Amino acid sequence: SAAAFKFYGRYSSCDAGDQKTSMAKGQRLCHFVGTTCEKRVAGLGCVETMEKHVCFNSRLARIINEQGRPQIGRDFGTPVQPDPRGFTIDELQQLDFSRMDLSEFTADVIREAAAHGAISAEEASKRAAERIAAMVNGELARSAAVPGAQAVVAAPGQPVDPSGTGGTGSASSQPLASED
Repeated sequence: SAAAFKFYGRYSSCDAGDQKTSMAKGQRLCHFVGTTCEKRVAGLGCVETMEKHVCFNSRLARIINEQGRPQIGRDFGTPVQPDPRGFTIDELQQLDFSRMDLSEFTADVIREAAAHGAISAEEASKRAAERIAAMVNGELARSAAVPGAQAVVAAPGQPVDPSGTGGTGSASSQPLASED
């Protein structure tokens, strides 16, 4: 209870943007860029620092950005000027997903599926491996059916081919990242 009170005291003293970033960090949605000095006092130097992060809408987006940016010569910018821009379609096409370690994402999917009792951990692991292999091999469209799933879910605004082989719309050029 003392620890909770201490946490609440620190959390409530933050502005809304800091609170949002703190929650996103707790969900492992953010990439740490660095620390900046926000307040200097003569004779004392820096007396207030701020951590800078680039946060994403999903763990998979964060993982792909962390592992994909170096492949195309991009980084996350500097603490003073973070680069929250997502990938363009051209940049996404340059990524080699077979060189990415998606084990953190796979482990999360397996853990969540097994925790909800939807399927066994073994079956979830098998499906995740099949889905990732198909993605790496370029076999999945944005709305392709998940192996073993009963329905197709399309990206917003994208038509679905009733055969379950993927949609017929074009890919979005919206970035995957946002800065908080």
